[in-house]
Amino acid sequence: FFNKGLARFSIYSAPLDIVQKSDDVAEYYIQCGRPEEAYRLLKQSEDQLGQQFKIVAAFDYMSYYIELGNADEAEKYLPDALQALHDFSLQVEMDQIYRAQGRIAELRKNYTSALEYYTKYQEMNPSDWDAQRWISTCQRELGDFKKAKKSIEEALKHNPWDPKSNFEAALLYMELNDKQKAREYLDKALKIWENADTIYEPYRKALALRAKI
Repeated sequence: FFNKGLARFSIYSAPLDIVQKSDDVAEYYIQCGRPEEAYRLLKQSEDQLGQQFKIVAAFDYMSYYIELGNADEAEKYLPDALQALHDFSLQVEMDQIYRAQGRIAELRKNYTSALEYYTKYQEMNPSDWDAQRWISTCQRELGDFKKAKKSIEEALKHNPWDPKSNFEAALLYMELNDKQKAREYLDKALKIWENADTIYEPYRKALALRAKI
């Protein structure tokens, strides 16, 4: 169904919109343990773009390798992604560069740099509550639990049924040695994910944490 929807979307959409949609679908495939299908999808999207817009596909490949946890390979596509912004006057997409730079820094456990990039992204997208979760993760990893708590509470205030934010809250309360609160948030995340495939990576991580509490 993903592939059929994407094929129809590609008929009527602008090149960068096709890239973004392909990126979204590929991310799901990787998280479900099917990276080869994700890569096939990205190559198909690149072919559809045509030679004139091929450089735009750098966004897709950058995100692909980020999801695989390969920071070095992802970073190789940053210059082409920046060039695409320049060539097509896509400054509105600079936020995606900040997000990618944040993810790459986070993969390298450089949480200070990741926090800086995520903050820049959040400033451009003040109503994207996922960014508050990314910021909270970095603050937690840096040991700034007070700020991390404030950030994740802000994310959950606007999107209380987001399983990833509930899982992040559980991780934070584990750091605070409050297992009761950690269980509450973790159980809520697992309830939301109750129909998820067991190969879905975020769900597997949540199950692994539940076994420890």
